[in-house]
Amino acid sequence: MDNIEFDLFKNPSMADENKGEESYHVRICNSQTVSLKGLVERIHNSCSMTPSDIHGVLVALKDEISNALAHGQQVNIDGLCRFRLILGAKKSSKCFGKEDAHDIGFKKIKISPYKEFSEKTKKKLIPLNKKDGKHSTNITDEKMNMIITRYLEENRIITRKKIEEICNVTRYKATLFINKLIKDGMIKNIGYKTHPVYTLNK
Repeated sequence: MDNIEFDLFKNPSMADENKGEESYHVRICNSQTVSLKGLVERIHNSCSMTPSDIHGVLVALKDEISNALAHGQQVNIDGLCRFRLILGAKKSSKCFGKEDAHDIGFKKIKISPYKEFSEKTKKKLIPLNKKDGKHSTNITDEKMNMIITRYLEENRIITRKKIEEICNVTRYKATLFINKLIKDGMIKNIGYKTHPVYTLNK
């Protein structure tokens, strides 16, 4: 990858009441995932360890970090990051001071990179390039719902790509709205997981 391609997307929140300005967030468009296998290959190319040894060390590292966190311990990997276990109320987003051991449980794992690691990554950052691509129109959920429902009543099935086309939205927004419709029980996937096709959930 010769450069990092990014674009600006409008935040779903309302414009700033004081300044009347809309806010945007930056999202990487051409991001690729490096798998465990990919990491093993990269490390192997830069040292004398065998791929199987590297894989074994990484798997053992993952397991030992998990074990330490499960025992309430904090894990510091010098020069990289810190892992911490965060506890919270099981049935609420906040505690009220009366909880006991039965009410508290796992909330999340917080990973905090060390400053030196962040600075090292910053210095290695490859060139950035702003994508001149399609953005979603300022369409409401109600309008999208109406358009999709009408299309399904006339055509019975719909795909994500078709939703992008008829609602004039990006792939990201179309996917978010599809997930919302599925969660609300309005549509269902009658295709394959990798090639979904949606219909009204009657």
